[in-house]
Amino acid sequence: MSDLSKKSDNNLEQSDLIEIVDGPIEVDRIIAQCQESRSGAICVFVGTTRQFTKGVETEYLEYESHREMALAQMKLLVQEVRRQWPLNRCAAVHRLGRVDIAEPSIVVAVSSPHRKESFEACESLVDRIKKEVPIWKREYYKDQPAQWVHPTTGA
Repeated sequence: MSDLSKKSDNNLEQSDLIEIVDGPIEVDRIIAQCQESRSGAICVFVGTTRQFTKGVETEYLEYESHREMALAQMKLLVQEVRRQWPLNRCAAVHRLGRVDIAEPSIVVAVSSPHRKESFEACESLVDRIKKEVPIWKREYYKDQPAQWVHPTTGA
């Protein structure tokens, strides 16, 4: 068994990628991290800044977090997703700071032997990161004051 396929004590694979970054997310690097010979599927979610939310024009988003707490929670969520689905590799990367229109703020990728498990695990991990990880989003609008968006009320 190679070093990359050995499980660590906390149920994360050594090949899992969990990061919080301060600049642009390298989507291709994240996808490459999940590629491996046992996988028949890689599901990737790329969350980007949209120009309009409920008819209001957005200029950009800004994300803040308690970095250590956020990373710890992301690792815990990956462990839980790994217990629920037969994943080969998993990656979750969230960006902090200013994120302009069409730029990624979060990328989640998972690989598994079959597509159904990849789809389900990816969706679950994205939803849980949005709801449970201490990362806060502030939307800056073109014609309105900026506002903090709660993860369960924002889209």
